[in-house]
Amino acid sequence: MDRDPPIGLHPDLRAYALSLLRENIPITQIQQLCKKWTVKRWDASSMGDNTHWHRLNGNDASSLYRAISRERGILQRTAAEDNLDNWFRHDSPTPPHEVLPSSVLYYHPCSTDNDRLVLVIATPEMQEAAWKYGHKGHVLTELTFGFSSARANLLILMALDDNHKGVPIGLIIFTAKPGTKAIYADYDTKLIHFLLEKWRQGLGKNESGSDFRYLKVYAAMTDNDSQERTVLQDIWPGILLILCMFHIWQAWRNSLNKHLRVIPKGDNQITQYPNAIAAYNAELDYFKALTKKPNAISKAQGKGGLAFLNYLGSYLQVRSFWLSWSKAGVIKVAMRLGVPLNKVPRTNNHLKSFNGRIKNKYFEPYKHTGRLPRLDLWVLLIITKVIPNYFEQLWDHQAQHQYYIAMRKALSCIRGTSSARLPALDHESLLSPDNSTASNQDAAEEYEMVDEMVDGDVDSDSECDHDHEEVKEACELHDFGAQPFQIDSDGEGCSIAEAVLRDSSGEEMADGGFMDLGFVEGGDATMDNSESYEEDSMHWPGDNALGSENILDGLRSLSFNVNHTPLPPPSPAPLAPLDMNRLARRTLGSPAGTLSPPSCKCSGNGNARNARGSG
Repeated sequence: MDRDPPIGLHPDLRAYALSLLRENIPITQIQQLCKKWTVKRWDASSMGDNTHWHRLNGNDASSLYRAISRERGILQRTAAEDNLDNWFRHDSPTPPHEVLPSSVLYYHPCSTDNDRLVLVIATPEMQEAAWKYGHKGHVLTELTFGFSSARANLLILMALDDNHKGVPIGLIIFTAKPGTKAIYADYDTKLIHFLLEKWRQGLGKNESGSDFRYLKVYAAMTDNDSQERTVLQDIWPGILLILCMFHIWQAWRNSLNKHLRVIPKGDNQITQYPNAIAAYNAELDYFKALTKKPNAISKAQGKGGLAFLNYLGSYLQVRSFWLSWSKAGVIKVAMRLGVPLNKVPRTNNHLKSFNGRIKNKYFEPYKHTGRLPRLDLWVLLIITKVIPNYFEQLWDHQAQHQYYIAMRKALSCIRGTSSARLPALDHESLLSPDNSTASNQDAAEEYEMVDEMVDGDVDSDSECDHDHEEVKEACELHDFGAQPFQIDSDGEGCSIAEAVLRDSSGEEMADGGFMDLGFVEGGDATMDNSESYEEDSMHWPGDNALGSENILDGLRSLSFNVNHTPLPPPSPAPLAPLDMNRLARRTLGSPAGTLSPPSCKCSGNGNARNARGSG
């Protein structure tokens, strides 16, 4: 059998290819550059000599990758867990970089089949930022996965600097147990509590000598994960927890797409818990009355509204949970932090951005043909390359921001006095943040996010929308599910009103009556999304669905001028929206059995988007 002779790559060509690979140039581009280099060095038709090969082919790529890995201190033929153990073990560690020991606060090897590997990472820059921005501040947390080829989860901790930019202060890695299928769900409250305690203890003391275990975190933002929220409350009693509006709106949108299709965002004026309960009861009373009207469209609107109110009630039954997503909780956080209301982040966009960078932008050059990096390579690069570069870019951004401020001041001086000279730039001041000019785009981002979420596809995380342990039992449907609430004696929650309410004349009120709590402020509908783990779709149940013919017939009965045109399948005509802020225009002291009709913004041109239960 004829075999190709074992001829190696020319040493000069190999050295040139390695220099390109060190700059993270893709291998396909390296092959083209090496070909041009070969033509200049040797004859274009020369393929090699008796000892060396003058062309870089596909088989040479593996050899080049192994050489680069050896330079970084990573043995490709050794498992990633074994390499990490050689770097961080207590007895005679051999780290490939001098900054690794000071950047890993806690390491636990995977010693048994039922054990898991744990790494708590905080570089010196992250530790300094934790004390500077995390102490008595606002911390954001997110748990993600799919960052490396290992079956591991990543818990990201982030604080906000003086310019309202996200700064990472902790990265916690823990692998899933062997045999676990759902990697993203392989954790519990006990594990998260243990990991956060190791992170706190590992940070030690700050420059003033204060122990980090007495660190005060005033507020934290999470997604709708009850386990993370429970741990944060255990570690920092009295902490104010805020839910990411993106996740809240996503959860609500799932229910809206199921029952009502669309709901207006509304005002954000309700800041008192009794007013929120009164608003809920008023809407409940209104939609129960709709179900008793004779026309089909009103019955369908009432049925859909009651189904959504049953879901929304789970967010109202516990006052502390209501604070986590309402405007009242944001006001409370702003008062505790001593910052303006618009400086309190309502979403985890800072974490989402950083998460996207470490998964795509920063590690894209280190992926081999699109494959995720190994865990040992990921840890080495995140400590030695990614985090230092991130802080360097952050400091450059701050310096550039201060430079522009200085130049604007200089130009204003020139316009005012022709003989004025440019002031000398104080390089010390360039590195100090300027709070007076920090721009805030939360409102614009919020509006844009709501538009995208309402117009987008249905999310697939609806199974996690009722994850809060205290409200799971409030979601069972019976007789439309929704029932009126009454405030508990301690004011920290509410329960279903069991007693029959009576009006001033002593007569029993209509089904769904509620106690008069006075004028109700406008409602607050917040927003949301989270990572989807399984693909599913939300549709109306067959018995609740309202066909296009029923909608057209209902509109004709209301004397609307409707042209019979087929509705487009991707975006069916929405039912009338549930206007939670109708109550801002009326009081709750109406006599029993009477309803103040909501204002109808529809004209006679067949636009029924804002029509609501007329007729």
